[in-house]
Formats: sequence, C-alpha cells, structure tokens
Amino acid sequence: MKREDLFLAIGDVEESRLARCENSGCPSGEDHWEDNEMDTYAKYRRKRRVFRNLLIAAVVVTLLATTVFAAGYLLYDDPVDMLKNVFGDKTGFDHSLGSIRPDPLGSDQSILVEPTFDRVPADEEVVIQDIAPYISPVRQSVSWKGYTITVDAFLYDPATRCGFFTYLLENPEGIAGYKLQTDGEIWYEQGDRLLEVNQSGESYIIREKTTDTCLAATYYFRFDPNWGEDLKIGFYDLHGWTAQSRTQKQEELAQRFMDEVTEEDAIQAFRSAVGEEAYRELLEEVEASELPAISYTHLAVLEMERLVEEAACKDWITVNCEVAEPLRNLILAEGGITVSPVSIRFDTTGLGLTHVDGNGTTHTDSSQVDSLVIRYRDGSEYIVSQDYTVNYIFATNELPEDNVAEQVYVSPEEDPNGEGYSYTVNSREYCLHTFMFNRVIDLDEVSEVAINGKAFSVE
Repeated sequence: MKREDLFLAIGDVEESRLARCENSGCPSGEDHWEDNEMDTYAKYRRKRRVFRNLLIAAVVVTLLATTVFAAGYLLYDDPVDMLKNVFGDKTGFDHSLGSIRPDPLGSDQSILVEPTFDRVPADEEVVIQDIAPYISPVRQSVSWKGYTITVDAFLYDPATRCGFFTYLLENPEGIAGYKLQTDGEIWYEQGDRLLEVNQSGESYIIREKTTDTCLAATYYFRFDPNWGEDLKIGFYDLHGWTAQSRTQKQEELAQRFMDEVTEEDAIQAFRSAVGEEAYRELLEEVEASELPAISYTHLAVLEMERLVEEAACKDWITVNCEVAEPLRNLILAEGGITVSPVSIRFDTTGLGLTHVDGNGTTHTDSSQVDSLVIRYRDGSEYIVSQDYTVNYIFATNELPEDNVAEQVYVSPEEDPNGEGYSYTVNSREYCLHTFMFNRVIDLDEVSEVAINGKAFSVE
C-alpha cells in the first residue's frame, strides 16, 4: 500500500456523501444567493417555436399508447404528460426576472437575491419521439419512522449521465423538514434531512400533486458510478449533521479520543486496523511524532462510519442504471460535447476554452464555465447559463477518470494552528461538466453550442 492509498483509506468518512453537488453554478433561492455580488442585471426572456410533422406524431402516439403508456403511473397519466410538466412551463415556478438589493455592507455593488430564469413549453412531438419511449415505471416503496417514499417513474441517459425520477414522500402525520425555494427546488432542512440518494442532484416540487401529508417531487441527478453501480433511494436520519457539520463532528470525535485514549493505545488500534505492511510503509514516509494525530483521526473515522450506519434505514429502493438505453443525442467537437434533449455533458480540457475570473483576467481554467448558450437554426437561442441567468436544473463538474489523487498530511508541528490536517492534491482539474436543462430542446434545430464564448457547430 502506498502512502496516498493509506491516507485515502482513512480520509473523510463517506466522501461521496460529503462532496455532493459540486455546482459549477448556483441553485436559486434567496438564502443561497444573498452572498453573491453583481455589477449588472441581466434579463432574459426568449420563446421559440418548432414546427413538426403532426401526422408522424399521431402515429407515434398510437404506438406508444400500446407499449410504454400501458404500464401505468402514479403521478401522471402517461410519460408525455409527465415530461411536459417536469420540464415544461407548468410547474408553477416558471419565470423570474431576477431581483437585486443594495449591498448591506455599503459597497457600490449590488447583491443578487434571485437569478433570472425562464421555463418554456415542452414541444410535445420532441417529447413523444425523443424522450417518452425511455421512461420506465419503478413503483417501489420503502417506509421508515412514519415516512414512506415511493419512486414512481425513472429516466436515465448514459450518454450524458443525467436522469430523473418522480417520487412521493408521504406521512399521515404531515410532511416536515423541507424548505421551498423560489424556483421550486426543495431544500431538506438541517435536522430532518430524510431523503437520501447516492447520486448528486436536486429535488423540485410537483406542486399540483403535493398536499400536507404527501410531497410530490422530481429528483434530477447526475450519475457517478464511483458512488455505486445502481441508483439507490432511501432514508437517513443523521441527527442534524449536514455535510459541513459532519466534518465538525469528526473533529469532535478525534478530540474526544485524544482526551480518553492514550497515544500508545491509539497507535496500536490504528496499527491493527491497517496491518503491519501498511504500517511499516507509513513509518518510512512520516515522522514518528505524526503517528498519534493520524491514529486519532483514524479512530474518529471508524466511529463516524458506525454512527452513519446506525442512522441509515436498512431498506433501499434500487434502480439499475446499466440497462438504460441512451437518448438520441448530438456529438460535437469530435466527441468533446454530447447534447441530449434534456442535458449536456462536455470535457473542457480539449476545447481550448478560456475563463475570465472575478478580476477580469482571462486565463485557462477548465473547471470554470462562464457561459453556456445553445443556438438554433432559426436564429433564436437558449441561454443555459450566462451572467445571472440560470436556465438549468443543476450544474456539476467532476474529475476525469484518469485523475490521480494524493492525500497530503500536514503535521501539527507544520501547522501554524498546531492541529495538523490533510488535503487532497489532484493531478487533473474538474474538467467534466454536466448541465441538466430546465426545458426540452429539439436536437434537429440546434445549429451550435457556445461555451465561454467559443462556438462549436453541428456538423
């Protein structure tokens, strides 16, 4: 075992859970956006019309009615109705001109409270031909502590690694523990974060189907096979531990072990856990004085794992993503960009993009996307992200598969605070970007995709 392997093994507990939703953009909602500053106010409101062959559509509807639609769904009559609601302009949270307020600290800048966004009607013929055939019923439920979650329907596109599922969260005593944002996004509050999904994503309310005892919602997600081969949905009760407070909890546990366990016993417990070979390799890399801090951290990680295991419901809803068929998609920039009717995924490493930072300096940074615009053949465009326009459900960026991560440990003697800490050094940048749209797009009408001002044409 190499040194970096050892430190990865004793690193933060369940790193995938703590690193969820590394958004390259910001979700809307007043609580989140108050800390962001802006110099100008961008307005965006566009409409587009796509003409389709209604005769062909009628034939497709007839065929689907005897196949996919026959399965039955809880929330909607059929997949077309579902998609027109969860991606269309009938969510009840369809338009925002944005809002700003003066900087409370008294600077000349303004604070963005709510971004500009605009949902548009879903083109029914595109929905019928390009998306609806890929919807699958799930109809699985699991219950825990008075709550029942039922996953109704599911869609996943392996090409862009994006998908969604509709679900019902029910409790006869009432639904508590969530806060609704201005665009319909659901934030499960600290202390009662019941819903747990092993893939990063966002929940958005289906308002017309929601009651005091039943929360209906759509969970839009980006799939990462490193977090599990299947999509898993269930419950956690982490006693108010948010992603940030779990780190604090782990530090508290380490301090408790320092107060209660001798250095010799802590080192022995660590030595027994990792094995003699790994322990000897570690001794070649670090000073003997660093071993107690490493050992106490190890004990804290083990205790966190135990507490998390106790907090988890033992039953999970499992959906196999490997069997999903890719949606129809466009491939641009020699494979660097993949566009589906509801999402886009691209690798900025080879696209020759530049980034303008907060100081106005232009430089290369593959982890940053300043703007994303899809242009159509009729001259109209769909601004996915630009300035303060946020026309997407979520945006994430991730490391490529060939990244090499090294965990670096700083001893208490090297730390000015005298505590010691570890951090990760990656060989690659977060260059894989995924956006899930807040609408359905017609791939036949796309002429080009512009990222950070650089256009990539459809061949």
